[in-house]
Amino acid sequence: MKRGEHVKGRTEMQETAREGQKHWASKVVELRDEWELKKVGRLNKQYVWQLRMCERLRVKPQRECVLLALQIATVDGQIVPFPFNDSKHSLGWSGFQVKKEHSEEFRKRITAMFKSDCKSTTINNTFRRSGLVAEGNWERAWRGLSPFVYPHWQNA
Repeated sequence: MKRGEHVKGRTEMQETAREGQKHWASKVVELRDEWELKKVGRLNKQYVWQLRMCERLRVKPQRECVLLALQIATVDGQIVPFPFNDSKHSLGWSGFQVKKEHSEEFRKRITAMFKSDCKSTTINNTFRRSGLVAEGNWERAWRGLSPFVYPHWQNA
């Protein structure tokens, strides 16, 4: 089956997909504005490289939103990134740890990117699609008790 064939003729699925694309297109603009306002690129040149890679690789807005949110959360002191690498797959990230004392703020930041009726599995799946997973239990990672990692980088 070719990509997209499963939605052919199913107008409700096509409409849902279009709504999702519009949602993420507007969210990426909001996050880019916040990124500029907080001068995130001046604080870490790696972040500028990561955004250039998004452009070069034509990364979808949803994945760019995750990246921008991680960068901003780092600047805001909510997470601690692990050492960066040159992987295009993870856009340079090998993982990060949520700071326990800022775990609620971080989770709210991520949840705010989604529609209000969003389930936690949807958020987790968005991270998975970006290549990012919780090491062990998702809830423990959100609370800062275990890290989020890019397993493809670890196995490379």
